Amino acid sequence: MSNSVVNILNNTVLPLDVRYPDLLVGSIQLITLEVLMAKTIRKVLNMGNRGFIELALIHAVSLPMIGGFSGAFGQNTQYDNATATTSFQDGAKGVPAVFMAQYITNVATKGFHMPKVSMKEILVTAASKMLTRPLITLMYPKLHKQLKDGFDIQNMLEIKQQMASNLKMK
Repeated sequence: MSNSVVNILNNTVLPLDVRYPDLLVGSIQLITLEVLMAKTIRKVLNMGNRGFIELALIHAVSLPMIGGFSGAFGQNTQYDNATATTSFQDGAKGVPAVFMAQYITNVATKGFHMPKVSMKEILVTAASKMLTRPLITLMYPKLHKQLKDGFDIQNMLEIKQQMASNLKMK
């Protein structure tokens, strides 16, 4: 296999790789908060309930793609230096990756098809991604060091992906 194929495979499993337990914990923390945010928004908007596992799978599949897709928008801010505005912007950078992950998981479960476009679904997906990061920023000063470390390591992965992205503005 060529180096680029091996690199793609490594990057695909890296956020949930058991060989890197700190990154794994950070990824699980982020996925859990994103799913809880999505379920809360769905409840408030009285939308159809999607299962926790289904939402977790979508957000897990998005993790390897977030940095690459958001490379054109610049690096994320560290949680301890972020304002609500920069956190919201950093969260919005991940929306395209979540849309792609949603399509990938739909294809995996239903086969190739033209996805149904629902404006409510699009808004819930985007809002859950965009609002999770400001929530983490608000909680960050009060979190235990281990929780902070998990979020920081996961954020560093995104920053490394952004720096290596082919979409990066030069």
